[in-house]
Amino acid sequence: MSTTIPQKDWYRLHVRAATGFVPISACREDAVDRAKQFCELQGKGMVILGEKTSSPILYPGNFPRIEIIFATVDKK
Repeated sequence: MSTTIPQKDWYRLHVRAATGFVPISACREDAVDRAKQFCELQGKGMVILGEKTSSPILYPGNFPRIEIIFATVDKK
């Protein structure tokens, strides 16, 4: 990942659904909301740097999950 944001301001957040019937979009929305709350508590803004999602292959225990990589930045 190429960015001018220092790595000390990068964070990772993992969200996993409780069942296989939750869409990945719901996991993404939850992850972004949590990341925004984290940044707001620090008085900062948020920039999403990347994300990884689980494969949609159906087998027992493969619940939807997402990992987002984000950075805290100064509000403008």
